[in-house]
Amino acid sequence: MEKEPESPSKRRDRQRPLKVLVSPQERQEITERAASACLSKSAYLRAAGLSHPIRRLYDLEAVERLAEIGAELQRLGNLLDLWLVERRAVGTAPVNVHALLNETRILQSKLLALMSRV
Repeated sequence: MEKEPESPSKRRDRQRPLKVLVSPQERQEITERAASACLSKSAYLRAAGLSHPIRRLYDLEAVERLAEIGAELQRLGNLLDLWLVERRAVGTAPVNVHALLNETRILQSKLLALMSRV
């Protein structure tokens, strides 16, 4: 016979408090870390105590910024491609192409720096 799945109320029977003694500084740090992970203090401590990964809000912000920089790099690549295909290297000085490539390199460096933080 197949086991009947438990109802959500049975799975989430979290009515038993667990007292944890901390200093005022530790309490403040726990509060800040929970807020940065968008979790309640209870959820944060539960995840930490059970060795579950805690994804920080900072990670999400970095990923968002990485996506923005990636879009900027894509835009620059499209502009360069448009110039090479439609203009056939006519109508602009080589210094403009080099400036565009330098801007791309700068954005790539920013992207790598952010990636190393995530």
